[in-house]
Order: sequence, then structure tokens, then C-alpha cells
Amino acid sequence: MKKVLSMLLAVSMLGGTAVTAFAKPTYSNYSGGEDGYVFLESMDDDDFELEPGEEYRFDLVNKDGSNIEEVTSFKDYDEDDDDVYKVSVTVKDGKSYISSCKIDDNELVIKPKNDVDRDKKVTIRIKAKGINDSGYKYTTYKFTVIGNEDSRTSDEEEIDEDEWDIDLGDRYTLKFDRDLARCAISFDDEVFLHMRFASTYRYTMECDDEENKKVMANAPDAAELKFYRFTTKNNLEYEATVRLLTENGEKYVYEIDSSNKLTELNAKKNGKYLEFKAKKLGAYVMSDMKLDASKSSSSSSTTTSKPTQSTSSSTSSSTASSKSVTLSSLKNALASVASNGTATVYISDNSYVKVADLKEAFRGNTGKQIKFVCKNGNKVVYQYYMNYRQVSAMTGTNWNLGLDMKASATTKLFNKYYKNDVVVVGSNASPNGAKAVFAAKADLSDLNTSNLKVYIYNRSKNNFELVSNPYLSIDRNNYVHYTVPVGYDVIFTDSYMTVK
Repeated sequence: MKKVLSMLLAVSMLGGTAVTAFAKPTYSNYSGGEDGYVFLESMDDDDFELEPGEEYRFDLVNKDGSNIEEVTSFKDYDEDDDDVYKVSVTVKDGKSYISSCKIDDNELVIKPKNDVDRDKKVTIRIKAKGINDSGYKYTTYKFTVIGNEDSRTSDEEEIDEDEWDIDLGDRYTLKFDRDLARCAISFDDEVFLHMRFASTYRYTMECDDEENKKVMANAPDAAELKFYRFTTKNNLEYEATVRLLTENGEKYVYEIDSSNKLTELNAKKNGKYLEFKAKKLGAYVMSDMKLDASKSSSSSSTTTSKPTQSTSSSTSSSTASSKSVTLSSLKNALASVASNGTATVYISDNSYVKVADLKEAFRGNTGKQIKFVCKNGNKVVYQYYMNYRQVSAMTGTNWNLGLDMKASATTKLFNKYYKNDVVVVGSNASPNGAKAVFAAKADLSDLNTSNLKVYIYNRSKNNFELVSNPYLSIDRNNYVHYTVPVGYDVIFTDSYMTVK
């Protein structure tokens, strides 16, 4: 494939002009990334297909295709050497199918493992920094390791110790010594399986980290997902303790059945791992946010548009983890205050309300307003006010009332592509035409609060814009007060957005 040199355009933010935020790039083979420094040589499509066990070398070049000089230190070079780079490489996806991947003598050297039974996707990211550059930039490529069904074999392991290490992504026949009562199996320190024995001492087993595309398509766009999958010809005699390594704040584990339906497991945190019990090993996905465990992903239709957030304003009111704010509770709250008073309605992060109910509650109460309050114990985490005029502007059916005070996905996105320090208060809804007056316990101590800028980010459209007058203030209790449209992630920073 001829190398694609078109890069993501960096567009500065001026005034209230909307700017597209850079989402995770889609792949052909070259998948872009920031405006990188170091690329692979121009190649044909077949060059991105790798045979198991074979070593491949690809020249590293500049953006214009000229050769580079790769070094590990700038100590012996001066600032005029603009073709000198510090370069490293990381296998981002499919590392269990790669035997080695490194930078050697101005080349990318990659070698897949010998026995790969099915075609596997492997994502490689090249990190580089020039002698005159202030920071690193990245280019990303996707390869396919060509599988060979005839190579489907099992390595035999005779195990006589109570701890044993095997490789993630390889198939094994495990023969346990009959004197063993239990054994802890480690798959590359990413997955641990703590087994007990009584009469069965032989198992055929494999664990890999292959992504489930159908589950990914139905997950929230902002979710951090990590997959592991066991295959075994035997059910276990006893429940085993399974531990899966977390890397990006994952805190939920779901089992994936044959129709790709999810079942949430009762997992607990154990150091850097999530731990649960299982007698029949299967496929699992970990996530940093709740997934829709009621939805099957087995539909044969192809999703071509960007997946919608599971927490958007179209979320079904039947979601088990959500709490409905009813029409009667809204009417009772408004009836309890004077004609120009403020009614308080307590909510949680998972609360939602029907837009029609909210509008109905304000009928005959047009001089009043509602204050939605979320507390942690006795302390207010966030609150916001809405009046009749603001509610009248709402569209949609249901509205998720909660905020996301971590907003880790949006924070990571902007940290990846922009130089700014940011603090993000996320929304669990989608924009619906209304505004509100917010107060949130957001920590802005790392920002220059005398020069604050407020941006709103639309996750579904993947763009953001500067709020020209957010009526911004910080009170003595360090609550940030601001007025913005609802349904956006709100980004606080102390300068105009600057692309890395």
C-alpha cells in the first residue's frame, strides 16, 4: 500500500468557531495519529500482511520520504541535524501474536509468532522526537498476521509446581502432577487463573486478547475496553479465581456469550487486577464505564455511523441502573415553594427524567425554577438550575440528569491532541437545546484561574467550541459556577486550545 501522508489538520480555536476534535483514527493500514515525525517507507498492500515466524524489516523515513538517522541519544549531535530522531515502537493491539518488534538500524523490525491459526490484526505505534522538537509525536500502522489453520497445535506443559507461566495467545495442553491440589497459571502476567484439582489433571487451554468488534460497536463511544478470551475443552472441577489486568481505569467485567450478549460479573478490585470466580471459562470484556448488558450484538446489520453514547438523551427508561425522576415528584417539589421560589430535586449520576414530564411540571409554575442537586453523603458534588424558559427549549424524549465528574475519556482525548492542561466536567446526556446554570466541585488548582477559558465538547459530533460568556466564577468553597448548554462535556483550561 502506498503510504498515506495526509495528516490530521491542526486548526486553532478562535472565538466561538467550532473545531473538530481528533478522535481515535480509523484504519486503512496507515492510521495517522498526530502530524508525526517518522513514517514507514511507501509500501504495497501485500507488505502489510505478515507470515507467522518470518522477520520483516521496513525503512524509517521522514514525512517527505527521505531517509532518517535514528539515535537513542542527542548527546553527540548538534541542533542542525534535523534528520536525527529518538525513535521507539510499541505494539498497541495484538501483542500476543508478535514474537518481537523493535527499531534497529533505522528500520522497524517485526516478527510474528510461529503458530497463528487465524488472521490477526496487529497495531504498531512509532514514537519519535527530533533534536529540535519539544515533545514526541506518533504514527500508527495496522498489519495482518496471516493465520494457518494447519498450524493449530498445542504445546504440552507438564506442571509439577503450584505456580506456572505460559504465553498469552498460545494453545497449551496442560498436564498437572497428581500431587498438586491447586495451581496458579499466569498468562504473561496479564491473566491469572487459580485452579483446584480432584480427579482431572489434564486441560487444553488458551487465553488471548482478541477484540470483539460487535461488542465494541455497541459500547459507548468513550468507553475504554479490554478483552480476554479463554478456550478450553474441559469444564473446571471447581470454581477458579480469575484475575484480569486493568490498564485504563477498567472497573466492570462482563462475560460475552455466543450471541455477544453481555452479563455483568461480580468482580472486585485486587491490586491492578479485577477478580471474579468462574467454573466455565469464557470471553470477557472489561470497561471503565457501565455497558448495556441487555443488548445482543449478534445482529447481521453493519453499523457504519459512529456509535451513540449509551448515556445519551435517547437512553431507554428501562435501564436497570437508572433512576427516574417522576412527574409527581417534580410537581410536589414545585408546589412546595412560593410563586418565584426555587424547588430542590435530589438526583444521582444515573437519574433521568422524561422531557414531557419536566415541561408539564412547569405548567402553571412559570415563575419558579428547579435546582437539581447531586450529593455524596452530606456534601454537594454538583447542582444546576433550570427555569420555565430553559425547559421550554428542550427537545428529545428522555434527559439524563447526571454529570460525569471524572470524564476520563474526554480528558484523555484532549490531553492526547492538545497542549493545554484541562479539567473536564462531563455530561451523561446529549445536547437538547436548553441551557442551565451549573455549580460543580471541580479542582482547578492546576490552572491559572485568572485566565480561564470554557469550551463545550459535543461527543456525538466530535467537535467543540469556545463559550464566549459562561458567567464564570469560583466561590470560597471552590465550587465553579458557569452557564452553558446542557448535554455537553465542559472543558476548563487557562489558554486557547493549542494542537500538539
